[in-house]
Amino acid sequence: MPPSFTLDLPITHRYLRLPVKNGAPLVTARLMLGAQMAREFSIELAQDDPIDWWAFYNVSAFQGQALRLELENADPAALDWLAETIHLSDAALEAGDLYHERFRPQFHYTARRGWNNDPNGMVYHRGQWHLFYQHNPFGTGWGNMHWGHAASPDLVHWQELDEALYQRALGDMAFSGGGLVDHANTAGFQHGEEPPLVVAFTSTGRGEFLAYSNDNTETIYPAVKPALSFRLARRDVTALIAGQAIIRFEGRRQYAELWQGNISADFQAGLEVGYKRAAFGRVGY
Repeated sequence: MPPSFTLDLPITHRYLRLPVKNGAPLVTARLMLGAQMAREFSIELAQDDPIDWWAFYNVSAFQGQALRLELENADPAALDWLAETIHLSDAALEAGDLYHERFRPQFHYTARRGWNNDPNGMVYHRGQWHLFYQHNPFGTGWGNMHWGHAASPDLVHWQELDEALYQRALGDMAFSGGGLVDHANTAGFQHGEEPPLVVAFTSTGRGEFLAYSNDNTETIYPAVKPALSFRLARRDVTALIAGQAIIRFEGRRQYAELWQGNISADFQAGLEVGYKRAAFGRVGY
């Protein structure tokens, strides 16, 4: 079925800004790069005034290219309004009343916009504490699982950064995981003198994945192959231990399984080939 709304977006700015109305019917949005779907998400899209808040989405990875935004189930009466309202910007948000809202926590970290829960892959790297977390940048409820990202020099003052891991599609979210600084370059991802940051996460459409950064998380590259396919894995990689590369998976039936293997050698072979259950097997909880 063809989309009900399309908008061509030559990417000359960092963020795509979309209007949100809390409680509005969910609209499916796709960012298309030619005939290829680059991203897909759902959003409680505002289709007239007033706008409750603005969602912002980093599209700088497509700088200099042309994306096409496609919307399903958009209101036919709102198409002109949407074309005028949806826009690109180099600013995520105007500061406005951010962090001065009546019920905004002031001690604990909260994202500027959207919904967040599970902390993921918390590490200390190059003088910064990194907090990753499950994040829906397009709504105030669960969905569109990305890895949000914030950094702090002291665990008190936090700077929110752009999404670290993106949801590829509605059926392929970036679920929870863990991370470490790979001082021994166990995974073989290091380029240069500094050790890379390596994280593991669940792709709900493909399996358990690794991702890595060599530039203090300015850029995070997901691996192209799953570390474990769903034929072997459950979900939520919650620990990685360099050297033996032991990975703990949260089972869907209230147990955990421990796997181990050599990341570097197994990665070259697609990883799932070389992994095996550790001798201690399943742990109930």
